[in-house]
Parts: sequence; C-alpha cells; structure tokens
Amino acid sequence: MNPQEIFQHLPPHRVGETDRRYMKEVLDAGFSNTKDPANIVARFETAFAATFGLRYAIVMNSGSGTMLSALIAAGIGPGDEVIVPTLTAAATAFVVIECGAVPVFADSHPDTFCLDPADVERKVTPFTKGIIPVTTRSWPWPASTG
Repeated sequence: MNPQEIFQHLPPHRVGETDRRYMKEVLDAGFSNTKDPANIVARFETAFAATFGLRYAIVMNSGSGTMLSALIAAGIGPGDEVIVPTLTAAATAFVVIECGAVPVFADSHPDTFCLDPADVERKVTPFTKGIIPVTTRSWPWPASTG
C-alpha cells in the first residue's frame, strides 16, 4: 500500500495533518534497521528535549526497553532486589531478571490498584536497590451496573 492508501484508513479525528506529513516522510524514506533516512528520530529527540528544557532526550521503542535501560543506568545487577507491583505486565519483573536482579512483589493497594506503600515498606531489605512504581489509569473504575 502506498502512503495515501494507508492514510485513507486512519481516523481523521485522531491523526492530524502534521502527523500525516511526518508519517508520509518516514514511509517515503523507507524503513531500515541500520539507519534513519528521514532523521525523524533525532529530530523528535531534539524537539522533545527543547520543549521540556532538557539537554538530551532518548526515545525508546517499548516500555520494557525503557525500564531495562533505567535499571541498567541505576546500576541494578546480580544480588540486588527491585520491588515491583503484583498488578502489572510480566515485563516489569522480566526486566529485573534480565539485569540479574531479583524481583520482589509488593501487594497492590485495594483503592488504587497501584503499589501499596505499607507493603513496599515491609519488603525493603538491605538488598533493595530499586522500586518500579507502575501506575494505572484513573481509579476507581466505575462500579458495575450488572
């Protein structure tokens, strides 16, 4: 499919003209694992950093890659423990294991479904080197009507 055909299938209210222009630029340049012909990634990183007054910005292709990079940057490794929530994607624990560390599961708070601070406090040991506080959408969800 050419870009025009692809764009015809995109909902107009969710994708604006600027989005379409950038997508067309990338599609026209082609995809490659070794280069960025449109230089769109570098341009996005530069614009993002400038918008938020940062010196640098790095885009990632997934939440797993982002968490793994953050753990590596924090020096998490073998023998370390990282507290993770019980209610999260499996990748949250997997990235801890990829670092050679041990995921320690803390309970979720019944009102927020996020990490229960009291249980996190109970799980902290001298080996605890990090906490991954995964958040959820707005809670509580509307009560069931059925």
